[in-house]
Amino acid sequence: MAISSTSQNPVPVPGPREPVIQPVKPAESPQPVTPAANPSPKTSEAPLAAPTSRRTTLDQSTGEFILQVIDDHTGQKISQSPDEAILRIRAYARQLDAAKQPVPTVPKAQTKG
Repeated sequence: MAISSTSQNPVPVPGPREPVIQPVKPAESPQPVTPAANPSPKTSEAPLAAPTSRRTTLDQSTGEFILQVIDDHTGQKISQSPDEAILRIRAYARQLDAAKQPVPTVPKAQTKG
């Protein structure tokens, strides 16, 4: 059984490929930064970081430690780990687990009659 080709042009077989070399652009020299004549304080300087302190507490509802970063000037909480929503979820799950536990019963004293 012979196989005949219906195409007049043979399919080229790919040979070994040479790597494609692309031209590299020369590095641009950095432009010198010149300060403006009247710089506004909002754009020229980054705000200074407020002094902070760290506080570790124990959450009574979950029994987990909470790490907080507090702004020393205002006393407000900047960040907390774990987040308050996570603590509420864990406290709820802890209450559900406590509700599943059977309540221990105290056996009644037997009297001799």
